[in-house]
Amino acid sequence: MCRISLLCVLWMAASPAGAEALTAQLVDGRRDATAVAWDSVRGELVLGRDDGAWLGSPPGGEPPVPVLHRGAVFDLRVDGAGQLWVATERGLFLRRADGVWQEQQLGAGASREVRRLVAGPGGTIACATAAGAFLRHPDGVWRRLDGALPHEDVTALAFRADGGAVWLVSAGDLHAARLEDFVAHDVRRLPLPEGREAVLDLLASEATLLVLTERRLLHLDAVGRFEVERLPLAPGASASRLALAHGRLWVATDRGLLGHAPGGWERAPGGLANAGVVALAGGPDQLLTAGERGVHRLVPAVAAPTSRQARLPAGPSPWEGEPGIAAVRLAALRYLELDRGPIRSMAARARARGWLPEVELRGGYGGLRRRTADWDQTFSSGEDRLFFDREQRRERDFAVQAVLRWDLGDTVYHAEELDVAKERREVIELRDEVLDELQQIFFERRRVLLTLATQPDPREPEAERLRLRAAELAAGLDAWTGGWWSSASLVSPRNESEILP
Repeated sequence: MCRISLLCVLWMAASPAGAEALTAQLVDGRRDATAVAWDSVRGELVLGRDDGAWLGSPPGGEPPVPVLHRGAVFDLRVDGAGQLWVATERGLFLRRADGVWQEQQLGAGASREVRRLVAGPGGTIACATAAGAFLRHPDGVWRRLDGALPHEDVTALAFRADGGAVWLVSAGDLHAARLEDFVAHDVRRLPLPEGREAVLDLLASEATLLVLTERRLLHLDAVGRFEVERLPLAPGASASRLALAHGRLWVATDRGLLGHAPGGWERAPGGLANAGVVALAGGPDQLLTAGERGVHRLVPAVAAPTSRQARLPAGPSPWEGEPGIAAVRLAALRYLELDRGPIRSMAARARARGWLPEVELRGGYGGLRRRTADWDQTFSSGEDRLFFDREQRRERDFAVQAVLRWDLGDTVYHAEELDVAKERREVIELRDEVLDELQQIFFERRRVLLTLATQPDPREPEAERLRLRAAELAAGLDAWTGGWWSSASLVSPRNESEILP
């Protein structure tokens, strides 16, 4: 088990929910929410949108109504005292437990644009802004989290559970510091492995840190080492947020919600499996999501009677008659010319290059033209006669030379072999990316077909949506293989060896 999986299991062991079955309940149908939170004391749903904050008590209660108009809302948080914090593009606002709203003054040099809210040490709260990170001290005063930490745009922030360390993300880079009396010491920038992707979110425990990028999850252990895990994202998807709830680690992406249970990564239930999610609000026994299909709450699933449980119908599998992943990979590599043939041919030609001579051709042209004339006069038999002689001569010369030159040292090692080696590495890297994308499309389609096969009514909108998703993924396979998938899908897997391109 990798280090990341072990960390998830340890976190999940602390949750009484374990890895129970979950179901997604639609709480509110608004699809433009940018942040979400749940006030368990009042039983209120809090939504953040581009036009401010909204409060309501669904499902079954009052729909959300606007309560704060201060521009776009970036984050929401309900603290242990029942106070609601709202981070907006125009400042940070607090709704106290008595319902009174207050605008927070972060101090000199602060930015009005507050990006993220997190729980700080000692029950306090901290925020990430466009001008650094700020921490609310126990005396109620906001102060900049200073000590050589960046004062630029901070997009993510996390504290160790005991308050002894802090991590923040500024300009896509990860910074760490030791926290003592609310002051940062020993600030350092942590270079990320495979650091071409910017850091998007952080999640900390007592001694470890999870770092989320667009396509990877990194675990920073207590001794400062990173372990990297590539997320099983849908084709073309990118991750955005992390949360912990229901004994699982959740990752929000623009192509669905992922959860990590002891058995590995899994898709969220219901319509959240493939729908874009932009915001998460996690807790020990609940998870709220906001995205393109509205606001959902993940709750434990109630077991239905055995006779009505979703089962696969008897008979062949939903993908009967389709080629396997090995044939699809080979077809794609052949179509994209990423197989080993071209590189091997290039390497062989580079090795044979030393036996071929350098050929040099030289040519020359020369010409000569000469003209002469002669006059003479004679007297014969009482008459003068004039004689005129003329002569013209032309000459042409051509010269052709061929020079062959061998550099026998090239027969042992030719400089172009370096270019071939570089090209081989780039092709291998591109091939790995293509195969990874292709495998995600292939197995995502099978998951969709499996879900479609368990739908009780094929005329329901959810079944139609699954059929459209399966057709979309099949079109992707067709594009990667140059149309081979469409024709090969009609051949039985038993004859897969006969349809390899």
